[in-house]
Order: sequence, then C-alpha cells, then structure tokens
Amino acid sequence: MRDKYLFYGAISIISIYLFPLFLFGEDSLIEIHDTLDYIHVIHKVLAESGLIFSPTSATIPNFLNGVPRSTFGSEFNIVLWFYYFFGPFYAEVLQLVCKRFIAFWGMYRLLNNHVISSDQKLISVGVALTFALLPWNAMQGVTVVGQALALDIFLTIRKGKSHWCDWLIIALLPLASGFVFSFIFFLFFMTIIWLYDILIKKDPQVKFILAIFFMTTLFLGVEYRVLYAMFFDPTFVSVRTEFFSFKIISSLGHAIFKYMQLGFTRFIGGHTLSFHYATALQTLFIIPVAIVGIFIAYDRRLNSKPLILLVLFSLFLHLSYGIIQIPFHWEGTQWLIKEFEIFRTFRFYRFYFFTPILWYLIFAFSLKYILNYSRKGLQVVCIILALQTGYAFFYHDEIQQRNNKPTYQAFFAKNQFSAIEQFIGKDKSTYKVVSVGIHPSIALYNGFYTLDAYHANYPVEHKHAFRKIIEKELDKNPKNKAYFDDFAGRCYVFAAELAHGDWIYTKERNKKIQNLELNIEEFKKMGGEYVLSSVKIINDRKNQLELIKIFEDEVSAWKIFLYRPIGLEKKI
Repeated sequence: MRDKYLFYGAISIISIYLFPLFLFGEDSLIEIHDTLDYIHVIHKVLAESGLIFSPTSATIPNFLNGVPRSTFGSEFNIVLWFYYFFGPFYAEVLQLVCKRFIAFWGMYRLLNNHVISSDQKLISVGVALTFALLPWNAMQGVTVVGQALALDIFLTIRKGKSHWCDWLIIALLPLASGFVFSFIFFLFFMTIIWLYDILIKKDPQVKFILAIFFMTTLFLGVEYRVLYAMFFDPTFVSVRTEFFSFKIISSLGHAIFKYMQLGFTRFIGGHTLSFHYATALQTLFIIPVAIVGIFIAYDRRLNSKPLILLVLFSLFLHLSYGIIQIPFHWEGTQWLIKEFEIFRTFRFYRFYFFTPILWYLIFAFSLKYILNYSRKGLQVVCIILALQTGYAFFYHDEIQQRNNKPTYQAFFAKNQFSAIEQFIGKDKSTYKVVSVGIHPSIALYNGFYTLDAYHANYPVEHKHAFRKIIEKELDKNPKNKAYFDDFAGRCYVFAAELAHGDWIYTKERNKKIQNLELNIEEFKKMGGEYVLSSVKIINDRKNQLELIKIFEDEVSAWKIFLYRPIGLEKKI
C-alpha cells in the first residue's frame, strides 16, 4: 500500500511541475535557446507546409531562400505529428509532458528491475522522480530521457526475460528520438556490452544483438532523409561542411590542459557548467551522496564494484569529452579536420547525453547503502531526495526565466506581426525579410519568408550569399566574424553594436544602433524587401533604408521598427 502512495506522490509532484503550462497557457515561459528560436519553428513550418511526405529533393521555401526537405527530419517523427494535429504551443506542451513521464517511467523501471530491491521502492521512485524533473526542455522528443527506458529493456533482454512489449518499445523509440544526437552512441555502448559477453563470458546473447540490430535498422529507416542527404545527394552541400572551431589554440599543452579541465569541470559542474541538453544537477547533493556511499561500502566491506565502476565510467566519459575536443581546437590538427568532412559534420562528443543516466544510477546505489547501513537511514534518504527535488524545481523555467525573459505569447507576438503583415499588404511568399535584434524564428513563426534563420543544415551557398549582406558588420567584430564563418548555424544579421549571442532586445531595453553597415544591394538581390528590427537604426538612410512604420503591442515583448530599401515602393 505504501509503495502505491509513493508512486502516486511522485506522479503528483511531476504534475505540479508541469501545471504552470496549463495554468498560464501561452503566457508560460518556455526555453528559448534551441527551442523557440529553432526546432519549435522548424516543426511548425514543416507541419503547415503541406510537404511532409514530399520527395527528399523538394524545397521548403519559407526560410534561407529554400531548404531541402531532407534537412527537416522524418515524417515518421511523432513530435512532428503533435504539431500537425495540436498546433505549435500545445504540441510543445504535449511533448514536454510525455518527456517528463517517460523519463520517470524509464528510470523507475531501470532501477526497479536491475538496481534496487523490491522492498526499497522509496529509492526507485524518489530517484526516478528527481531524474524526471531535470531541465530537459531544449531537446525535442525523448532523445535523451528515452535512453533510461531503452537501457532497462536491453538489460532485461540480456537477462533473457524480455516480453513482447519490450520489443514494441524498441520499435517505438526511434519514432520519438534523435539517432545522431544520442542513440547512435547508446547503441555503440550496447554493442560493447555484447562484445564483452561474447568474448569474455562466451555467451552469444543472440536476442541482445538482434535487439541492437533491430533498433539500429529502425533508426536508419526513420532517418532515411538524412542518410540520403549525407551520402547520396551530390547536389546538396551542407553548411556543416564549413563547421570549424572558432577558438584555435596554438599550444598543444595549453589545449590539453584546457579541455581536460573542461571535462573535469563538466564532471562536477552542476547546471551552468554541465552539458547543455544533458544536465544532471549532480553538484550539490549527488556527488556528496556518492562520496558517502563509497565510504560506507568501503567501511562495511560491501560489494562496491557497481558503484565504483559507474563513477569511473562517468569520469571517463567526461574526460573523453575534453580529449575529443583537443583535435578540434588545436592548431596542429586543423589539417585533419579540413581533410575529412566527417570531422566537421558529425559531433563525436555527444556521447555525453548518456551521463545523466550514469549519475542517477550512482545516486540510487549510494542511497541504497545509506538506507541499509547508516543510522536513521530512512530519514536521511527522504531528506536527500527532498533536497534534490527542490534543487530540480529551482531550475524550472518559471523560476529561472521569469526575470527579463518573454513568455511564449510575448515572444512570438502574433497580433503585432499580423499588423505588420496587413500593413505590408502583399502575399508573404512574394518577398523576404530579415530581423535585427530578435530571433528570425519570430517572423518565421508568423508566416513571413526569411533570408535569415537558425538551422544547422542548409545549403552552404546561401551562407556565402548572405555573408555579403553583413560583411562590414562582421569585420567590426572578430567574435561575430569567427562565429559566422566557422559555424553559421545561425544565419543572422550580426550587428557589431549588439552583444554577441543576444537576440532578446525587448522594448524595455530601448537599444539603438548608431552605425549599422549592411549591403542593401545584396539584400535586394536575394529577394529581401523588409527589415524587422527591435532596435532603432539611427543611420538607416546611410544604409539605403527608410523607416516606414513602428509597431507596438501591449502583449508583445518587442517594439518593431519596419524598414525597407529606399525606392522600393509599397505595393498594395
């Protein structure tokens, strides 16, 4: 009976965590970085394009002067269909809800089936709860959190105890996860386990390798568009082929020290210093608890091998992250990066997406030792779980972003941009816009066709053409120049007078640009007709621009200055 109440209590706490999304609706605060400025709008554009099932070679025309359908991901992605059926906001809410509960269910199953005994449900439920409350928001679907469920299933198959529903989950996970982001590394780790079984234990583990092959095949089938673009489409040259480090280090010793230090910092780093997308919030409580757990195991002569191995494996992955960074940033290996395209287009260090699972397995083992072998172990475990839960709540979007961050509704400013559309009075597909001081995703969300956008895989020729527009601004700021030339996933109008990486110039900031230098002739050649700026451009005339109207809205976070090239008449 007590176990049932523990389970219901955890579900209730997760529901409370999610409740603001339903209470505030579009006045909720949702992660901007890599969500509202990127993948959220990419899904919306594809869902509304009528081109979901179009050929891989088809073009989605809404941004960057047309992007191949192959770069948008698969029509088999469940999250995409959330956007199709429920609209962008509720699709985001639904996938956040699914993510939290799948994280809880997966970690609970993993601990209950392979780590914690059936009479210690407090630990299984409590650790699963804290795992589900981590700040997972940026990564769509269950790309990261689904690994806990997948690991439970693979370990169950390895034990020879699989059920048909386990194989069904293996078949469903590729429909809601990213292969190149995390599961390619997860399946690599499973293959290492299989090799250990067959070479060391002399156990062929036929079902286990079949499960690996089955999931890999499904992922490759789901991601067939990406595979086509990478290996079979000679006409598409991705901007990723020009992804280089913009922080080159000449000294090998300095590079080794810096990135080994980075790896160790990520090992102990908590939220702000840990991995984006894969934050474990391990610093304040999990690491101290792990130290205590190891001490108890040593003092009581317990079998501490699982706990020690997990800690060492986590440390190895974190340090490996730093080691892999070295050839990307050391001057002496740049020839290798330039020679082999795969080193520029694929992120080999993303195995760190697996580290949160390791930290919560470490957490569970340590709590088990504390519960069983310390005085008032039950009370201590309850306090630790409560503290870690509170720590996770502290990083809730409504707490972290409430100051100076726009809500979903204020960010996308639908009424304001509708007024801009009506003022321009033309079919939005007949002209292009760019944004200054705000993310291009806002205009894109509102149906405008943009020359700028955040997209990690688009034709490199557009980057080269767009660079001519902002060339003088890039020359003023070496940081912006390096970022654009060696990355350009954000094909934005970089203004030297605006802070690097800041595209949230709200109306309260009242920022002005004194000396903007854009090549408006190149802008017009690319089809550009309007500039949407959240900052006033003082020298607009010197840029051959004229301010034609200022748009303000109570709900919107922005004050939009609408510019157009001088001599370009407004056609109604």
